[in-house]
Amino acid sequence: MYLLILTVPALIISQVRTYTYLSKLSIPGIIIAFSCMIIIVILCSMKAINHEISETEFKLFNWNSVFGYIGVAMYTFDANVIVLNIKSEAINAQRYMSIFYHATIFSICLFMVFTSICYYTYREEAKDIFTMTLPMNAISNVV
Repeated sequence: MYLLILTVPALIISQVRTYTYLSKLSIPGIIIAFSCMIIIVILCSMKAINHEISETEFKLFNWNSVFGYIGVAMYTFDANVIVLNIKSEAINAQRYMSIFYHATIFSICLFMVFTSICYYTYREEAKDIFTMTLPMNAISNVV
């Protein structure tokens, strides 16, 4: 149900014609998402410190899951078109690829740390939408 509710602002935002205005709209969303990630990492770290981690087996790598997640990598090809459009509107097009490279590396490292801490804490008990794994309390409701 909440996904249907989210389509209303998405339709309105999709009417924005330039990436310059859209970037100003995305900054609050990035700040909110980053702060929620920090809160989740703190919650998982507190569980790990209190020795409340999952008792299931810790799997370092699962070959059976590799092919199931190849579809996620396909989003990269969709992003190539967006990157070229944003580059054409960049104020400093010469530095754009350097900024994009560093932002991509930062995002990958951030998600690797985030997923590693969360997996260490919940392991196989984690749900597909990770926030559904968190205990229901005031902090997780904010997230």
